Order: sequence, then structure tokens, then C-alpha cells
Amino acid sequence: MPCNMTARGERTYRRAVSRIVGALEAIRPWQVFGVALLLRVALNLLHDDRWHRTENLAVGFNLASNGYFGEPFRFHTGPTAHVSPGYPLLIAAIQHFAGDENTTVHILRYVGALVSALNCALLMKLGQALRLPMATCALAALLWVVPQFRWIELSAEHETVYSLFMVLGVLHVIALSLKPPLSTVKQAVWLGLVAGVGVHFSPNILPMTLFVVTGLAVNACKQYRRLSTTIIAACVFVFAVLPYSIRNYEVMGGVFFIRDNLGLELAMSNAANARPTSDQNSEVGGTMLEHPWSSPTAAHHMLVDGELHYYQSLKAKARDWIIRSPGQFTRLTFARVGYLIVAPSPRPFQSVLAVVLVALFAFAVAANWTGEFAVPIRMLTLAVVGFESIYAVVQYEPRYVYIFHWIISLPAALLLTQLMLRTTNTKFKLEIAPTFRRQ
Repeated sequence: MPCNMTARGERTYRRAVSRIVGALEAIRPWQVFGVALLLRVALNLLHDDRWHRTENLAVGFNLASNGYFGEPFRFHTGPTAHVSPGYPLLIAAIQHFAGDENTTVHILRYVGALVSALNCALLMKLGQALRLPMATCALAALLWVVPQFRWIELSAEHETVYSLFMVLGVLHVIALSLKPPLSTVKQAVWLGLVAGVGVHFSPNILPMTLFVVTGLAVNACKQYRRLSTTIIAACVFVFAVLPYSIRNYEVMGGVFFIRDNLGLELAMSNAANARPTSDQNSEVGGTMLEHPWSSPTAAHHMLVDGELHYYQSLKAKARDWIIRSPGQFTRLTFARVGYLIVAPSPRPFQSVLAVVLVALFAFAVAANWTGEFAVPIRMLTLAVVGFESIYAVVQYEPRYVYIFHWIISLPAALLLTQLMLRTTNTKFKLEIAPTFRRQ
């Protein structure tokens, strides 16, 4: 009798898992987008009208009203390259027609909700392009259908959802290039163009792309070993970033890549009174009290010296401190990396989600570093390292892990579907061939 009950329970379990997997495999990206958009619109309708004037909003509003890209802080500092230009340009365009800051913010919330919903569908499409199981793609997308970080996904204050959209777009283009019959020229043009547009929302897209493409070349993907492919992609990329680079040279007085704020970030993050997080550094005695947003003295120095020169002096100051204090710098770096993994939040469920995702990601990488899904796992791992590595040397801010969590949700979902299907002896269902072949 106990044996019969055990066998019956096992059959019931197998049927239940098979039904769950079957239901996941039936989900399509457009369905994910539709549900995600409805939830975000509904939550936006319940959202209060309060908002904070962030650096992006300040620059966008100034661009609309005064006609130049500048004034990111509470105090007058002049022209700027402190923030990436993509999102402020969108803010300025909407502000130009709306004419009122509150109306603009209200519209931006719905535009951000639309982009966030598109991200859910694009994550699923990325998984399919990487030839991951259909159940894996759906499971990863469903994790984000309900907004997990509303202050990012339903807010007009930050560019994060737009940066994520560009990150997923770049990875999608790279993944599609591994699947014939796209021509090498078309692959290179698309990669250079999407990456070139993407860095105007987040410059971190450049190191991410370089890490991934280099990894694929090492992995014997021959289209990424061709010099012609590299040259074409690089030329298109340079063409895409050239206009804003010329603006920066003429207005800011120097050559740098998209943003000039690295010196400020290093100085706020690496000093005798620095602590690992931006919240801690904003407390009494913290480095953020010397930030141009908070300090009229710092803002005045920036205005007099010029933003680029001021940030370069801060970079030199931070570099000198790091050289003099390697022990404290190392402790800060390890603490910041730890925060990227644990992702502390005033909302406990977000920290739990972060720890679970990182744990599943680590096991997924260990289990799939070689074998059927080796290339997509390595590609996503390199994407994470390329995009997030800069945050080891600057103060932790919760927005910095948002894109990280989205990327690793695909390997995490892969591990979960592998475990489910292994218990039922069911084969993966894929929309396209399951294995990357060495080319």
C-alpha cells in the first residue's frame, strides 16, 4: 500500500510539472507584453503625483526651457555632460509639447511603463534568440511581469528602464548574429548602430559589448574573428556617437566618452570618510555632502573651473587616495561587490529576490558552463561582468543592480526548468535548434 501511494504521488507530481511546463511553453511574448502593460498602467493610475527633481529631469527641463544641455544640480553649474543624453532628450521633447513639468512627468511615467512592459517581452525574445528552452524564456519574463521595483519601473525620475531596453537590444542583436542566415555585414551594422544608440542611455553598454564579442571570438564564433566585421561595427558605432562627442569637445572643452562624471563618482566613493553605499555617504560627515547637488561651495567651484576640469581634479584626488590607502580601498571594494550581490533594500522581498536570483545564477553557470547551453550562459555571464564591473569602485546604489537582475534571470530560469524537466524525463521544447555549433 505505501508503495502504491508513493507511485501514485510521483505520477501526480510528474503530471503537475508537465502541465506547468506545457503552460509556460504556450506563452508568447506579445501576451507577456500585454499583461505587463495592463498591470503598469493600472498601478500608474493608483500612483500619487509626487516626484523628485533628479539630475535627468533637471537637465531635460533646462534643455526644453533654455536650449542647452546643462544645470543637473540644485545650484547653477552651467553646461554639462554629467548625465547620459538619451533620457534628457526625451524629457525635453515631451516638455516642449506639454509645457508643464507636472504634465511631462505624468506622461513620462506612462512612457516608462510602456518601455518596461516591452522589456518583459524583449527578455523573452532574447532567451529565444539564445536558443534557450521556451519554458525558460517564459519563466524569466513572468518574473518581471509584475513590477518588482516600482520606484524604477513606474517613475519618471531615472533612465534605468531605457538603459535596460538598450542592453537587451544589444544582446538580442548579438544572439541573432549567431543564427544563420543573416549576412556578416548586416550583423555588424546592426550591432554598431544599436550599441551606438545604447551608450547614449548608458555608457556601460560599450564594455558589455566588448566583453561579449571578445568572449564569442574566443569561443570560435568565426564571424566575430573576422577583421571586416569588427571594422564595420566599429565604424557604425563611431558614426553613432560622433555628434554628441563633437558637442562635448566644443562645449565641455575635452575628449571623453559620453559622460565626464567618473571623477566625481570616484571621489564620492573613495575617500577617508567614504562608505560603501550612497545612502551611507549621504549621512552626516559623508562624502555626498560635498557633492555639487548638496554643496553650494562645490557647485561654485565647478562653475568657476568648468565641469570637466573640476571632475578631472576630483579623479586625481581619488586616485591619490587609492594609492595611499590600498587597504581601505580594498575593503570598500569588497563591501560594494557584496552589496551588488545582496542588494539591500528597505523592501525585504527585493533583497530576498536578489539573493535567490544570484544563487540560482551561480548554480546555473556551474551546471551549464560546458554542454548544450554553454555559449548563452557564457555570453550572459560576460554581459553581467562587462556592464557591472565599474560598480565595484563606485558607491552602491540600488538602481545599479536592476539590469544585473534582469540579465541573470534567464540563467536562473534555465536552472529551474532543467530541474523540473529532469524530474519528469521530459525533453526541452525549443523554438529553434537547441545547440550552438562552433562556427
